[in-house]
Amino acid sequence: MTGYPERVGRVQEACRPVERFTFFLYVGLLVFVLIFAGAVAVSSGRGSSGVLAFGTALLVVAAASLVGAILGFLFGIPRSLQAAAQAQPADAVAQGHASAANASPAFRTNTSLEEISDWLTKIIIGLGLVQFESLVLFLYKCAALAAAFAASASLPAGDITKVAYDPRFASPVFFCLILAALVSGCLFMYVETRTRLLVVFLAAEFANDANLKDSATVPVSVPQPLTAVQFDQRRQPPVAVAVRATENDKAVAQVQFEMLQSTEDLIGWASAQARLGRLDEAERALGAALIRDQNSTEIRKRIVEVRRLKGDRIGAVRMMMEIAERTTDRKKRDDLLQNALFEGLYAPAPDGFTAALEISQTILQDPDPQRQALILVWRACAFGQKYKWLTEHGGSENEISTTKHDARALVEKVVELKPDISSSERALLASLYEGRYGDDDDLKVFKSDEFDKLIFSNRS
Repeated sequence: MTGYPERVGRVQEACRPVERFTFFLYVGLLVFVLIFAGAVAVSSGRGSSGVLAFGTALLVVAAASLVGAILGFLFGIPRSLQAAAQAQPADAVAQGHASAANASPAFRTNTSLEEISDWLTKIIIGLGLVQFESLVLFLYKCAALAAAFAASASLPAGDITKVAYDPRFASPVFFCLILAALVSGCLFMYVETRTRLLVVFLAAEFANDANLKDSATVPVSVPQPLTAVQFDQRRQPPVAVAVRATENDKAVAQVQFEMLQSTEDLIGWASAQARLGRLDEAERALGAALIRDQNSTEIRKRIVEVRRLKGDRIGAVRMMMEIAERTTDRKKRDDLLQNALFEGLYAPAPDGFTAALEISQTILQDPDPQRQALILVWRACAFGQKYKWLTEHGGSENEISTTKHDARALVEKVVELKPDISSSERALLASLYEGRYGDDDDLKVFKSDEFDKLIFSNRS
């Protein structure tokens, strides 16, 4: 859409000579009709004959122009860009050009009228070529009937066998009027449909495109970063808060999903839907965008935002893990995994603790000494959630015993790494064991003399 206003200006400037020519052509036809009507009035000696001839000629010109305009409209409906847009993605995908596949055509709307236009133009051209002689005779018959109607006003009263003039003399005049109006109406409407109507389509598309681009740049939710206190004390992460919808979002949301063409369109539409609270629609559009651009981190981040707004913590965690897997920077990757681990601990069981165990294991494979003890504490919490879930849902004795053993090993490792009981990690461990943070009591299920002795021992 780059340079759209300039192109519209050039199109409108190019249309003006055609429109001026058409205007003067119809003015000329009107003058001709006036002269013809005057001649009829003089030749017949009756003013009513001239009036009838004038009215009949105007009706003939209007009817022929209307038929020509309909034909010009059918022939001029822009559909070449539509066809190119439909063919382009297939070719681009076949050649492996993802960027070409995502390129959007000039516009794309409901194709029903275009298909009808295509069928009718082929039918009209086919019949016109086969029945050309019959078509010419039909037009001449129409001219003769119009001439006869105009001549009826000059019939002498009481003697219909006597006609003031032969109506066949006027038939060529009406035939010329029909041809001139038919061709003029067709060509004028064809040019207008191919230019000004296309500009209208493009204007609507340009507005939608601009709105969609604007919508794609605005975040879905207010950023809610985890604080150091939340990390160190394992406080529940803040609830995501949606950004307030704007008038632009309402306009974008009116666009039909089927009209979205590019990946950016899908992102902008989904973002607007999310800010309007239509989270399922937003996730559907973002999923479609991700299929088009499977390497996009930005799309995945939007999906995380939408899932958080939906309260789908485990879905957000899974997507955060995907983002981390695609991140090459170690620090950023570990930060993403740590955030995902934190979210997983608050996701519903069993998916939540399963994801937390998987993520913590990944982080510990390449541990950061500065936060290894903290990750071990959180991993022990995941085992605490698993232990509680197994005991409440009929887990086997072996599973329950193994889970408790794994948790105890992690606690021992934390104590080994942080022997000072006053350290932040040991304080967090004790708080989670005693349930000082309310619902954050994942280690409380292991309450026993064995764990008391281990957690509250001071080896400094």
